[in-house]
Amino acid sequence: MNLPNEGKGRYVRIPTPLKRESKKYAAFFGRIDLIAAHKRSIAREKRQLRIGEYSLLWIFFFRGALVALIIQRVLFH
Repeated sequence: MNLPNEGKGRYVRIPTPLKRESKKYAAFFGRIDLIAAHKRSIAREKRQLRIGEYSLLWIFFFRGALVALIIQRVLFH
């Protein structure tokens, strides 16, 4: 790992740890990259609805609030 000398500048690069896959959950999730799948689904929703990120966030907020109200009504009434 090559770190910059102190003479090259006052900022020092902090090395990041290597990405290690957890063997514990690899079999459970079938080695699917869930973060990448989530990003693809968000991009697909934006493309289908032809809206920006801010509008999409509001839609998901109200969708989540609606689901929470439905669950609350089912469980507590």
